[in-house]
Amino acid sequence: MATHQRGNDISPALLLGLVVFVICFIVGLIFWDWHHEKEVMRNNEHHRAIVRLSRGQGAGGGSFLFGTGKNANPVAQMPPYQQYAPYQPSTTPYWGIEGMTVTSQNQFQVNSPIPFGMVVTQIFRNSVLDGLQPGDIIARVDGFLLKDETMFWALVKNKVRGSQLNVSIFRNGQQYNLHFDP
Repeated sequence: MATHQRGNDISPALLLGLVVFVICFIVGLIFWDWHHEKEVMRNNEHHRAIVRLSRGQGAGGGSFLFGTGKNANPVAQMPPYQQYAPYQPSTTPYWGIEGMTVTSQNQFQVNSPIPFGMVVTQIFRNSVLDGLQPGDIIARVDGFLLKDETMFWALVKNKVRGSQLNVSIFRNGQQYNLHFDP
């Protein structure tokens, strides 16, 4: 009687399945790593890494697969034009303000006498508009009637330090004209 002995052979189908699994795993890992690097760059992690490095906290972030992790040089990860750009002080003033468009729907909620303009929601430290207060309604900028918050930013975006900014506001129902020298 002949007996069939089965050895430690691995069937070709099992071997093929294992190879396909390993290849899919590696491709997935590379895609995840690429996607992770893309997110890091989108969030400007390389800029924050320089700050952490200067404070002695390590670079952080980066990819574990391609060697741009904790010990990587974040300056080397920056585009060349950012690596060697000389420092130049900004000519654009720091506005340091947040606001919201005044509409006929929210006019009474923000206590505005007018259904247009921008209500100041927050003033930040070192703002060139430090005379404004939360709740002020900005109605005019340099004589232009504000329709919304977008128009405010369009009017001030080309201002440079040393130029004058004239703002007409409503505060507690009273109209005031303010002059700023950013």
